[in-house]
Amino acid sequence: MEITSKNYQRILEFKLSNHAGRLSPSDTDIISQSPKNDKGENSDYYTDKKKVDRLQQPYQRAFTPEEIQKIVTAYQSGKASYELGAEFNCSKTTIVKLLKQQGVPLRKSGRTRAKVDDKKVIRMYKEMHTIKEISKNLNVDTQVISRCLKENGVKLRSRWDYPEK
Repeated sequence: MEITSKNYQRILEFKLSNHAGRLSPSDTDIISQSPKNDKGENSDYYTDKKKVDRLQQPYQRAFTPEEIQKIVTAYQSGKASYELGAEFNCSKTTIVKLLKQQGVPLRKSGRTRAKVDDKKVIRMYKEMHTIKEISKNLNVDTQVISRCLKENGVKLRSRWDYPEK
C-alpha cells in the first residue's frame, strides 16, 4: 500500500493502536484510501487533526436483546422514535433502522389527517349546505370537507349555485 500523505503513516499507527481489534470493513476502507489532489499529486489536505476526527467518530450503538425488546415495546405503545433515541443515547435514525430490522411496522410521521364520515358530508352537501357550514358542524377545516367531496367524486358548486338566504 502506497502512503500518499505526509501524516498518513502516523494516522494509521494511531488508528491501529487505539482501536486494535475493533476495525470494521468501513475502517479498512478509510485506511486504504489514497488522498490525492485534482492533479493526482500527494495532498496536504488530510492533516492529522482532520483524519483523526474522522477516525474517532462513534461506532454504531450495539443493543442488548433486552434493550431491543424495550425499544420495540415502547414504540408499539406509542412512544416516538426521537424520544427513544434520547432515552437510549442514540439517534432517531438508529432507532428506526433497529425497528425495521425487527420487522416492526413504522408509523407515518407528521400530522394525521382529520377523519370525517364521508356519507354524512355528502348527504349534508346534497342538502345544499355550504362547505363552510359543514366544516363548522363537524369541527374540521374546510379543506378536509373539500378533499372528502372530491375523493368521492362529488362535483363542487360555486357560491352562486346556492339559493339566496
